[in-house]
Amino acid sequence: MEKQQTESKDESISLLDLLIVPLKRKKTVLIITLAAVVITAAISLLMPGIYMAKTRILRPQQKSSVVVSQLLSQFGGAAGTAASLFGLNSPNALYIALLTSRPVMEALVERFGLVKLYGAETVVAASAQLSSNVKVRSSSWSGIISISVYDRDPQLAADMANDLVKQEACNY
Repeated sequence: MEKQQTESKDESISLLDLLIVPLKRKKTVLIITLAAVVITAAISLLMPGIYMAKTRILRPQQKSSVVVSQLLSQFGGAAGTAASLFGLNSPNALYIALLTSRPVMEALVERFGLVKLYGAETVVAASAQLSSNVKVRSSSWSGIISISVYDRDPQLAADMANDLVKQEACNY
Protein backbone atom coordinates (compact mmCIF):
# COMPACT_ATOMS: atom_id res chain seq x y z
CA MET A 1 0.00 0.00 0.00
CA GLU A 2 1.22 3.25 -0.95
CA LYS A 3 0.62 6.18 1.20
CA GLN A 4 -0.36 9.27 -0.55
CA GLN A 5 0.95 12.38 0.91
CA THR A 6 -1.38 15.25 0.84
CA GLU A 7 0.03 18.67 0.78
CA SER A 8 -1.75 21.12 2.94
CA LYS A 9 -1.97 24.49 1.35
CA ASP A 10 -2.07 27.57 3.47
CA GLU A 11 -5.20 29.31 2.27
CA SER A 12 -5.20 32.08 4.85
CA ILE A 13 -4.78 35.67 3.77
CA SER A 14 -2.21 37.78 5.45
CA LEU A 15 -2.48 41.47 6.22
CA LEU A 16 0.23 42.16 3.66
CA ASP A 17 -1.88 40.54 0.95
CA LEU A 18 -4.78 42.79 1.87
CA LEU A 19 -2.61 45.88 1.57
CA ILE A 20 -1.17 44.89 -1.77
CA VAL A 21 -4.56 44.75 -3.54
CA PRO A 22 -5.42 48.48 -3.11
CA LEU A 23 -1.85 49.42 -3.97
CA LYS A 24 -2.10 47.53 -7.25
CA ARG A 25 -5.36 49.35 -7.97
CA LYS A 26 -4.31 52.76 -6.66
CA LYS A 27 -5.20 54.49 -9.93
CA THR A 28 -8.77 53.15 -9.81
CA VAL A 29 -9.14 54.06 -6.13
CA LEU A 30 -7.84 57.58 -6.80
CA ILE A 31 -10.18 58.11 -9.78
CA ILE A 32 -13.24 56.94 -7.81
CA THR A 33 -12.32 59.15 -4.86
CA LEU A 34 -11.79 62.22 -7.04
CA ALA A 35 -15.04 61.58 -8.90
CA ALA A 36 -16.93 61.38 -5.60
CA VAL A 37 -15.35 64.65 -4.42
CA VAL A 38 -16.21 66.45 -7.69
CA ILE A 39 -19.80 65.17 -7.72
CA THR A 40 -20.32 66.12 -4.06
CA ALA A 41 -18.90 69.61 -4.63
CA ALA A 42 -21.09 70.14 -7.70
CA ILE A 43 -24.23 69.05 -5.87
CA SER A 44 -23.50 71.25 -2.86
CA LEU A 45 -22.83 74.28 -5.08
CA LEU A 46 -26.04 73.75 -7.06
CA MET A 47 -28.25 73.36 -3.99
CA PRO A 48 -30.05 76.51 -2.85
CA GLY A 49 -29.00 77.95 0.47
CA ILE A 50 -31.30 77.24 3.39
CA TYR A 51 -31.08 79.65 6.30
CA MET A 52 -32.12 79.04 9.86
CA ALA A 53 -33.46 81.71 12.18
CA LYS A 54 -33.43 80.58 15.78
CA THR A 55 -34.95 82.28 18.75
CA ARG A 56 -35.43 81.19 22.32
CA ILE A 57 -38.07 82.09 24.82
CA LEU A 58 -38.49 81.36 28.49
CA ARG A 59 -42.00 80.45 29.45
CA PRO A 60 -43.23 82.73 32.25
CA GLN A 61 -43.25 80.88 35.54
CA GLN A 62 -45.91 82.91 37.37
CA LYS A 63 -49.58 82.57 36.65
CA SER A 64 -48.88 79.57 34.42
CA SER A 65 -52.22 77.94 35.15
CA VAL A 66 -54.08 81.14 34.21
CA VAL A 67 -52.08 81.48 30.99
CA VAL A 68 -52.62 77.83 30.10
CA SER A 69 -56.36 78.12 30.67
CA GLN A 70 -56.48 81.30 28.54
CA LEU A 71 -54.59 79.59 25.74
CA LEU A 72 -56.84 76.55 25.90
CA SER A 73 -59.95 78.71 25.84
CA GLN A 74 -58.82 80.19 22.52
CA PHE A 75 -58.87 76.72 20.97
CA GLY A 76 -62.22 75.62 22.36
CA GLY A 77 -63.49 73.70 25.35
CA ALA A 78 -62.29 70.33 24.17
CA ALA A 79 -58.69 71.54 23.98
CA GLY A 80 -58.06 70.83 27.67
CA THR A 81 -59.34 67.31 27.35
CA ALA A 82 -57.33 66.75 24.17
CA ALA A 83 -54.22 68.15 25.83
CA SER A 84 -54.44 65.70 28.70
CA LEU A 85 -55.21 62.79 26.37
CA PHE A 86 -52.13 63.45 24.21
CA GLY A 87 -49.77 63.88 27.15
CA LEU A 88 -49.51 67.67 26.98
CA ASN A 89 -49.59 68.06 30.74
CA SER A 90 -46.37 70.04 31.04
CA PRO A 91 -46.70 73.74 30.20
CA ASN A 92 -43.78 73.62 27.74
CA ALA A 93 -45.32 70.74 25.81
CA LEU A 94 -48.56 72.66 25.65
CA TYR A 95 -46.83 75.83 24.36
CA ILE A 96 -44.99 73.79 21.74
CA ALA A 97 -48.25 72.23 20.62
CA LEU A 98 -49.88 75.64 20.42
CA LEU A 99 -46.96 77.22 18.54
CA THR A 100 -47.02 74.47 15.93
CA SER A 101 -50.79 74.26 15.73
CA ARG A 102 -52.68 74.68 12.48
CA PRO A 103 -54.29 78.06 13.40
CA VAL A 104 -50.89 79.55 14.23
CA MET A 105 -49.31 78.18 11.03
CA GLU A 106 -52.22 79.43 8.92
CA ALA A 107 -51.92 82.89 10.51
CA LEU A 108 -48.23 82.98 9.53
CA VAL A 109 -49.11 81.86 5.99
CA GLU A 110 -51.65 84.68 5.67
CA ARG A 111 -49.40 87.30 7.26
CA PHE A 112 -46.37 86.58 5.07
CA GLY A 113 -48.17 85.57 1.87
CA LEU A 114 -46.63 82.12 1.84
CA VAL A 115 -49.25 80.58 -0.45
CA LYS A 116 -47.75 82.50 -3.38
CA LEU A 117 -44.17 82.17 -2.13
CA TYR A 118 -44.36 78.40 -1.66
CA GLY A 119 -46.38 77.91 -4.84
CA ALA A 120 -49.11 76.13 -2.90
CA GLU A 121 -52.70 75.90 -4.05
CA THR A 122 -54.32 76.45 -0.65
CA VAL A 123 -53.57 77.95 2.73
CA VAL A 124 -53.70 74.45 4.23
CA ALA A 125 -51.03 73.18 1.80
CA ALA A 126 -48.81 76.19 2.49
CA SER A 127 -49.25 75.78 6.25
CA ALA A 128 -48.27 72.11 5.95
CA GLN A 129 -45.10 73.12 4.13
CA LEU A 130 -44.43 75.82 6.72
CA SER A 131 -44.92 73.27 9.52
CA SER A 132 -42.13 71.19 8.04
CA ASN A 133 -39.89 74.30 8.06
CA VAL A 134 -40.59 75.17 11.71
CA LYS A 135 -39.02 73.22 14.56
CA VAL A 136 -39.99 73.96 18.15
CA ARG A 137 -38.18 72.18 20.95
CA SER A 138 -38.01 72.49 24.69
CA SER A 139 -35.19 71.95 27.12
CA SER A 140 -36.49 69.76 29.91
CA TRP A 141 -34.08 71.05 32.52
CA SER A 142 -34.14 74.80 31.75
CA GLY A 143 -37.67 75.37 30.47
CA ILE A 144 -36.37 77.32 27.46
CA ILE A 145 -38.33 76.85 24.25
CA SER A 146 -36.27 77.05 21.05
CA ILE A 147 -37.99 78.07 17.83
CA SER A 148 -36.13 77.42 14.55
CA VAL A 149 -37.49 78.51 11.17
CA TYR A 150 -35.83 77.36 7.94
CA ASP A 151 -36.23 79.26 4.66
CA ARG A 152 -34.29 80.28 1.56
CA ASP A 153 -34.66 83.95 2.52
CA PRO A 154 -32.79 84.71 5.74
CA GLN A 155 -34.84 87.82 6.49
CA LEU A 156 -38.14 85.99 6.01
CA ALA A 157 -36.96 83.19 8.30
CA ALA A 158 -36.03 85.73 10.99
CA ASP A 159 -39.33 87.60 10.61
CA MET A 160 -41.35 84.40 10.92
CA ALA A 161 -39.41 83.27 14.01
CA ASN A 162 -39.90 86.68 15.62
CA ASP A 163 -43.59 86.64 14.72
CA LEU A 164 -44.01 83.28 16.45
CA VAL A 165 -42.47 84.82 19.59
CA LYS A 166 -44.80 87.83 19.31
CA GLN A 167 -47.80 85.53 19.02
CA GLU A 168 -46.65 83.72 22.14
CA ALA A 169 -46.15 87.03 23.97
CA CYS A 170 -49.62 88.27 22.95
CA ASN A 171 -51.17 85.31 24.71
CA TYR A 172 -49.91 86.58 28.07
